[in-house]
Amino acid sequence: MNHGRLVISGEGRLFREGLKHILQGAGFSIAGEAKSLVETSALLPSLAPAPNLIVCDPSPDPEVEYGAMKEILNENPDLGIIVLSRDVSQEWLDLARATGLEFA
Repeated sequence: MNHGRLVISGEGRLFREGLKHILQGAGFSIAGEAKSLVETSALLPSLAPAPNLIVCDPSPDPEVEYGAMKEILNENPDLGIIVLSRDVSQEWLDLARATGLEFA
């Protein structure tokens, strides 16, 4: 059973490979992977069929990454984004909220 097509985005290869292994085993199809959301933004137009989810660990530059996330969401309003991050500083949360992310 395929639960959806997704892109994995994160600087660390171990993060990407581990997540890919876990998610493929859970029935997800990996459409692509990138080292950052900036790279993900450039990758998305070339993926067909389009993914419906991005799972990411944003790079240490929150302004650039959340700027790319905002661009991605503006161009792909039906695309879901899950952020997995060990950094939960107020700066990151404020930038994420400004991007339009909702917290669960």
